[in-house]
Amino acid sequence: MDDINVKEIEVLRAYCSKLNDFKTGTSAVGLLVARQIDKIKDDLNKRQREAQMFMDFVEDKANSVISRYDYALDKCPSARGQIGETDLDCKANISKAEDIMQSIKGKIRQLDTELENAQQHTKNFCLQVINMTDSCQNQMNRTITALEAYKETR
Repeated sequence: MDDINVKEIEVLRAYCSKLNDFKTGTSAVGLLVARQIDKIKDDLNKRQREAQMFMDFVEDKANSVISRYDYALDKCPSARGQIGETDLDCKANISKAEDIMQSIKGKIRQLDTELENAQQHTKNFCLQVINMTDSCQNQMNRTITALEAYKETR
């Protein structure tokens, strides 16, 4: 142990300092990932609202068309042969569109859950890295203190 010198202790201190930088970087990356996931979730919610507004608009227009057909058929029941079952076709298409919309909503909920899980996983991972880095730093500081104490006794 006679060969311990101040330079070697300073190298250990430098590594300790780098570990601190690593913790800071890990925290920054964790925050950045969390923000990006939040932005994606906000965008998904915005798209879902837009899709719902569009669906409401289409449904309103389709109901308007159905209403006109129903009115025309009330006035002239014999026109059904020429008009066909357009009102039923419109209702069936509205139902299909609603089913598609529900499927989209379900997929958005699933994606939102997956994003939430990814965000939590990232947070947990960053905390583990920070805790392990803290532990390593504490051990290095104890080693530095022990080396300095030993050096002083020599």
